[in-house]
Amino acid sequence: MATYCYSYTNGSLAMRVVAPDYVAQSGEYLSSPEPATQAALETVFTGYSERVKTLQAYANQKQNGLFSKGTVWTFNVAASGAAPIPCTTALDFSGTTSILEIAAWTQLNAGNPSATLPYSNVNFSPLTLTLAEAQSLVAQAGGAKMAAYATLNAVMGAISAGIITTTAQIDNPPTPLPAWPDPGAQ
Repeated sequence: MATYCYSYTNGSLAMRVVAPDYVAQSGEYLSSPEPATQAALETVFTGYSERVKTLQAYANQKQNGLFSKGTVWTFNVAASGAAPIPCTTALDFSGTTSILEIAAWTQLNAGNPSATLPYSNVNFSPLTLTLAEAQSLVAQAGGAKMAAYATLNAVMGAISAGIITTTAQIDNPPTPLPAWPDPGAQ
């Protein structure tokens, strides 16, 4: 009895005969016997398609969790070589709006290097930021958001290509995919 291997890559379903002892690779499914009808083949495709959708939804939730209310990001806004100045923020809608306001403030005060900005950390501890520290906060927060989107895009592509097939691989993307940014390790 023949064994049939099905793979789905970039929108195309392929079927081929393989040796009975063939071990399926990532993103491949084995079945025996051969589907007798187009409907049977479409059942294989639908099962794979639903699995891909489930993994993509999980990856989207993973990325959304990084920017949800209650996730606190810590950034060191001190100049290189200076004592650390931890600055905390959320990157949910409200926190991102605050970062945009700080970005506007840095633009308005770009010609005044002695300008300072009163800031409140997530735990409401007061902090006064210099222009350079405010610019650092904006750059790091923006970089964290862009890194999360880059990871999401890479993970989605790997899911579609059959490289990522489990939620554990989404939580810890395999090399060479980028890792998810860590809110506490910035």
